[in-house]
Amino acid sequence: MGTKINLEGKKFGRWTVIKDSGKRGSGGSIMWECRCNCGNIALVKGSDLKNGASKSCGCLQREVASKTLQDRMEDLTGKQFGELTVLGISEHGRKTRAIKWKCQCSCGEIIDVFAGNLRRGNSTRCRKCSYKVIGNKSTTLRKHNMRLYGIWSGMKTRCYDENIDYFDRYGGRGIKVCDEWLGDNGFENFYKWAMESGYKNGLTIDRINVDGNYSPDNCRWATNKEQQNNRRDNVYIVVDGIEMTIAQAAEKYNIKYATLRGRLKAGYSPDAAVRKKMWSKNENK
Repeated sequence: MGTKINLEGKKFGRWTVIKDSGKRGSGGSIMWECRCNCGNIALVKGSDLKNGASKSCGCLQREVASKTLQDRMEDLTGKQFGELTVLGISEHGRKTRAIKWKCQCSCGEIIDVFAGNLRRGNSTRCRKCSYKVIGNKSTTLRKHNMRLYGIWSGMKTRCYDENIDYFDRYGGRGIKVCDEWLGDNGFENFYKWAMESGYKNGLTIDRINVDGNYSPDNCRWATNKEQQNNRRDNVYIVVDGIEMTIAQAAEKYNIKYATLRGRLKAGYSPDAAVRKKMWSKNENK
């Protein structure tokens, strides 16, 4: 065994060695009790100190990563986006993967907004002012704005908010909202289209071409059942010579959707799966 080298009091990166902890790591290496410049105390292998593998408790890496993000980030402080004036990076925004900016609305309200929403014109005023503007359009608009506004907002969120779990199914694969439905008059234009296109409570917005954008020429109002039949991941089967989705077949032959899927998964042909009298493992597999 080699001679022990006393590291007490020595500095390695941000570590200052306090003492030999008396503990040993893999291979019998000495675990030294060290204090980081930030105040954290931890046990570090002597070899990691000497070869530079450990330079801090992790605070150094976090500072470097933060500085790199700051260098890449455009400073929006003082810029105007609609009724919003950017005051600086929000403290909450520093803790998230995407930077949020603290903004002041013309009414005095302070809100935090993602940079992408500011640049794309998705956020131009605080929520209270948005509802006020929408509410002043007309009695009809005021009556319907809450549900339609939620649909409009959800549509933009799916396309532009990278932090949501299902972003990859929309914005992540290039789906966008048309310019006509964005910006200061975006909701008013969307509302007008909705009213002229047969909107009513209970219907949901559906893209005719599931690979296309949200726009007047590619959207319609549909029931949940109709929208399910227009999904990208739908499985089509042929029953009695007619091609249809599993959901359509379940409705036509009065079978629960889950039951029909179970029969198909078990290996039954579509024709056999839709007929209860043929539900037997010895038939028509």
